[in-house]
Amino acid sequence: MFVTHDRDDRDIVCFVGDSYANCGSGMIHWSHNKLVPVAGHQHDIDALAYTVYTDLVADKLNMRPLVLGFGGASWWQTRYIVTKFFEQFPKEKQHVKKVIAMHTNAYRVNSIRCVNTTNGKFQESEWFDPEFHDWCQQQWFREFSHEIFDQADILNFSCFGWPVDKGHSNLRGLSFVEPLIWITVGEFTGSKLQVDRQLQQSRDIEGTKNPHHCHLNAKNHAVLTDVIVETFSKKEPSREQHLDLDRFDRHNRNGHHWPDGCYWDDQR
Repeated sequence: MFVTHDRDDRDIVCFVGDSYANCGSGMIHWSHNKLVPVAGHQHDIDALAYTVYTDLVADKLNMRPLVLGFGGASWWQTRYIVTKFFEQFPKEKQHVKKVIAMHTNAYRVNSIRCVNTTNGKFQESEWFDPEFHDWCQQQWFREFSHEIFDQADILNFSCFGWPVDKGHSNLRGLSFVEPLIWITVGEFTGSKLQVDRQLQQSRDIEGTKNPHHCHLNAKNHAVLTDVIVETFSKKEPSREQHLDLDRFDRHNRNGHHWPDGCYWDDQR
């Protein structure tokens, strides 16, 4: 089977997206256009500095975690990973009852072969058309919500901010307004140079005790877990909801100014 919990008949909570959905015991590894079962590349739980939100949410909901997140993924790579997984394991799709989606921005290179380092060069090229990429991502939002996960309860998070035009209007389920990057930036204090340097190091590197899995520290994983579980528990959740940023561990209160303005704190 495909995950650590392969002999478990519980329903599945599925995590989808980029590096904000790329941690925990339910991970499916993706490399060179190929899905690799976790059983073949077991995630070293002992290397984690703390329990991550994907496992915490699954435990609190008493469900199996399935993590289809991939660091640096564009929405097209996410689509590829999700669709290919359910082609290989079609019976598992009916067990997916809840989905937590971490939506990246529209402008990452939409190729399954790209690496994140190519994004900047691509966006500076004459071939980059932001309107086209915005339109494409909206079509993905529709497919994601109304075809692939049409039977599941969905919570949508934005990693770096929603598109300006239609935002999350084409997504089904509840969408949180504030981007997760504001929480990540809020964890770091210092000058602009110091904050930027810490952001670059805030990566989950397998096999290490990196203290920022999915770009969040231990307390913020716990708070994010509570937000997700509490929201799912509501009988009639709203279409849109604000993240209560004051619940999170944010030493830098200017983090919400990212990427424009002064997102570093007063320690110049």
